[in-house]
Amino acid sequence: MLILTNYSLLLTFGFLSIFSINPIHCILNLIGLFFSSTIFIVILKLLYIGLIFLAVYLGAIAILFLFVVMMLNVRILELNERVISYVPIALVIVSIFFLLIPCFFNNAWFLANLNFY
Repeated sequence: MLILTNYSLLLTFGFLSIFSINPIHCILNLIGLFFSSTIFIVILKLLYIGLIFLAVYLGAIAILFLFVVMMLNVRILELNERVISYVPIALVIVSIFFLLIPCFFNNAWFLANLNFY
């Protein structure tokens, strides 16, 4: 039950960080995403990796992003006009990505031919 709750938090914070209009709200959702992914890693009993993930991503990178965005003078109306113009390109790239995923898993012959020594 805890894993499903955390997974739903991961998806929620991920969608909110992608679709939020205000950049400060986006970064706060990104901080929530990093924190819930750290909890997910700790649930998998990888404590050291979870703490390193928490210290590096949440402690340094996300706070740095937050301070940089707060120092910028971002006008929300100008962001909306620019984002809407990139939606068709983003849909094409995402559809190509999702069409290539089954090809990757069906052609797993390259995994058998790898030499790790």
